[in-house]
Amino acid sequence: MLTTFSWSALILHLFLSGFLSAQPSGYFRPFGEMDTMFEEPRIEEKDLTRLVGFTPVEKPVDPDKYILGPGDVLGINIVTGENLLFILRVNPTGDLLIPTVGIVTVAELTLSEAIESVRNFVWENAYRNSRVDLTLVDIRSFRVLVVGAIQEPGFVTVTAVDRLTEVLEEAAGLHKYADEENIKIIRNGGDNQRVSLKTFLLDGDLSNNPTFQEGDYVEVPFLESYQPGAWEFTTFNESAVLITGFVKRPGAFRYFPAYTIRDYIGMAGGVLETGNIKKVKIHRYNKEINLGYNDFVKPGDTIYVPSNLRYVFFGKGSMIQIISATIALILTYDRLIR
Repeated sequence: MLTTFSWSALILHLFLSGFLSAQPSGYFRPFGEMDTMFEEPRIEEKDLTRLVGFTPVEKPVDPDKYILGPGDVLGINIVTGENLLFILRVNPTGDLLIPTVGIVTVAELTLSEAIESVRNFVWENAYRNSRVDLTLVDIRSFRVLVVGAIQEPGFVTVTAVDRLTEVLEEAAGLHKYADEENIKIIRNGGDNQRVSLKTFLLDGDLSNNPTFQEGDYVEVPFLESYQPGAWEFTTFNESAVLITGFVKRPGAFRYFPAYTIRDYIGMAGGVLETGNIKKVKIHRYNKEINLGYNDFVKPGDTIYVPSNLRYVFFGKGSMIQIISATIALILTYDRLIR
């Protein structure tokens, strides 16, 4: 008969046997070796294209000019007693954690400088006589601030190879009254730049369509004649502008800073033949105000285009129809009483 100790030993043996058989091969290592649960997964070369994405580029990246930053994906191949291949992403602090080797800073280095730095780091800290190769596998994304005469000012997400035109497209494009010839690029390093999209479109000068780094931002000015209105009426308030009355497509429209009554009536398809553009009324904060055709609109305004005299006299329910109907009733009544 089995003793209490024997039963306990048997149960422990069965438990450990089942647990070990359930683990993937190589899960446990001899004492002193790193548990593979915490290791970077081994990557076969054929798996590289499957594991990472690809950012389209206009030409091959120049290793001597491309500046690394958080989010860049690097491939490291260490040839020593065995071939070690890792796909690693630069972390938010600008460091690269190389399994079994350590942490090395690569942010703000060119790709060429990073290759040399990583190679020396591996030789000094882990594999002295190894061959170390490093390559850029995919390009990082980051956020750039776009302000001023933009349809949707704010932060947009771009890549390190995107140019100004892509940045503006992500911000929904230029405002109607944007000055595209004096766009200001404020660089993180303090080397500010003024560019002209018109010049870029005419002669393809890429210096007028630059790329960006973290910390840069774009400032698009308004045309000089619209700067006062833009300054006064730019707001975070996005309440729609309502257009009613004798326009072709009445309805609610998105608010754009420095847009005038003329602009919003144009968005509504224009004034009908029976509308009176000279008597347009604005309802703001529950009050009726009289503004000119070229005055600026505020968020939440209601624009009302009234009818003209033609509609009053000849339109549906017009004065002439009422008079005609009244005369007809009088004549009918007169015949009846005779």
